[in-house]
Amino acid sequence: MDTDDTETSSLSELTKLIEAVEEGTHETYRARVEQLEMQMEEKIRAARQYRDNQLGTVESLCDAEQKHSRDEFEAERKKFQQKLLQSLYEQQRRLMEERAPGSGKALEMNQRKIRRQRLGPSFPTSTTATRSKKPPVLPFMFALKDHEIHDDLYLIRKEIDVVNSSNRASGRSMRG
Repeated sequence: MDTDDTETSSLSELTKLIEAVEEGTHETYRARVEQLEMQMEEKIRAARQYRDNQLGTVESLCDAEQKHSRDEFEAERKKFQQKLLQSLYEQQRRLMEERAPGSGKALEMNQRKIRRQRLGPSFPTSTTATRSKKPPVLPFMFALKDHEIHDDLYLIRKEIDVVNSSNRASGRSMRG
């Protein structure tokens, strides 16, 4: 009978252990679950930190790319502006040569005025005494014909479209 009692008590103890494990109250089971939970929380914390580091890196790269795009755009804009101004000044010079009366003196005076306009009013162009009268409106300022103005505007728009399409093709955005 001793063996039957021992088997019955062993069986009842195993049944209690099974119930404790199923209910989640078994000590060994709870200790292992706590250990697994701590490992899981550590992995989640490490993953979040990795994500935050990656986001910071991506944001820095994006900011640098946007700055590069703006700088590149500004450089191209200035380059095109200078090229267009040079072309317009050349057209103006040719028109002045065509309209200039036979003396080279009138052409030289007009070139000084053009240079003064380019450099601004504060830049000294000569040491002669200042005039009391305003200079007359020069006819060469209105010498561009409508089709020449439209051609220049067309060139400007075309260059802007080229810059915008190259930025779109490279995946860059002009908006910050």
